[in-house]
Amino acid sequence: MNKAVHIAKVAGSIIVVLTIIFLILAKGFIGKNNVQDFQIIQSIRGNIEIRTVGGYYTKLFPKIWTYPKVVNVFFSADAREGSPSDESISVRFKNKGTGQFSTRVTYRLLGPKESVMKMHENCGGNTEIADGIVLSKLKEIARVAASQMTSSEAIEQQEKFIAGIRKQFVGNISLKGMGITVDKVELTDLNFDTDTLALFKAQQKAILLGKQAESKEIQYKMELKETMAKYKKQIAEESGKAEMKKMTAVTDAQREKELAEISANKKVSVAEFEKKEALIRQQKLVEMAELMKQEALVKAKQKEEIAQIELIQARLDAQSKIALAEARQKEIQLSGAITEKERVLAEILAGKQVAIAKAYGTAIAGATFPKTIIMGSGKDSGDAGLFKMWMMSMIDRKKTASATK
Repeated sequence: MNKAVHIAKVAGSIIVVLTIIFLILAKGFIGKNNVQDFQIIQSIRGNIEIRTVGGYYTKLFPKIWTYPKVVNVFFSADAREGSPSDESISVRFKNKGTGQFSTRVTYRLLGPKESVMKMHENCGGNTEIADGIVLSKLKEIARVAASQMTSSEAIEQQEKFIAGIRKQFVGNISLKGMGITVDKVELTDLNFDTDTLALFKAQQKAILLGKQAESKEIQYKMELKETMAKYKKQIAEESGKAEMKKMTAVTDAQREKELAEISANKKVSVAEFEKKEALIRQQKLVEMAELMKQEALVKAKQKEEIAQIELIQARLDAQSKIALAEARQKEIQLSGAITEKERVLAEILAGKQVAIAKAYGTAIAGATFPKTIIMGSGKDSGDAGLFKMWMMSMIDRKKTASATK
């Protein structure tokens, strides 16, 4: 019985020892890294490895330091933003006023291997040391920025204040040399001491009074300007009235002079017009007399030609009668059946017609014929056409006889 108990105790002890050994071996051989962190792993031989990926991995009893890749830290007076103690940053402005501001800073520890090793040398695996380094540089830059502006300017232009800090703090070269890269700084609060606030209120009141005085001065200047404008306007109106009277008198005289000149020019123009009109009337009378003369000549010519045509017609009638008389005589001679009385009458008639024809012929022979016969353009009857042709023939004979003589 005692031997069994002893064996059980020994077995239990062995199991505990083996478990401890297993845990020790497991811890020495298996490692873990979270994705938001990186690790600096130093082997038992002193070799350094930086592990940035998350998950489990094998190892052989190395020394490991774990850092967050990105750190967000508050330096604030509000316990809800950071530690219970007041970690806000005090600054003094150019006008000796003081203030405290709270910020949130974002910085990175992961970078190139050389940068990581610099940071590790400074921090030794403690990120609070990195926070202290960042806070120290922030205070230095904030105090310089505050010394370049008054507390009143900081109250009114808080963005200008934090912008001056941000310009020098984000990406600061000195921090980068220590393996810390600042990415962002934000102003979460800005408070001022009682004296500074009282001074600001007094300054605001003075500014307000100054602005009121300035406003009154501007109002006075505007009223003065308005009064001067009214005075100048009144003077200008009086001067304008006098000038207007003067201009009116001058204008009236000028207008009367121009009217007189226009009247004189008009009279000259009327005289010249009447002269030209008389010349035109005279010219028209001359032209009309010439036209009447030409018309009279044309009419006389027409009468002469008509008379010549009538003479030709009379000659034709005479020759026709002679021809008829001769024909009648021959008819009588051939016809033996007429009575003695008829024969005597026929001879008397024939003789009469011959005498008349000879008289017409003698008159026509001494007449002057027109050289040109104007024939109508309309259609002629047969007798009229023959008459015209015969008349033209007679004119040609007359011309030939004249030429022979």
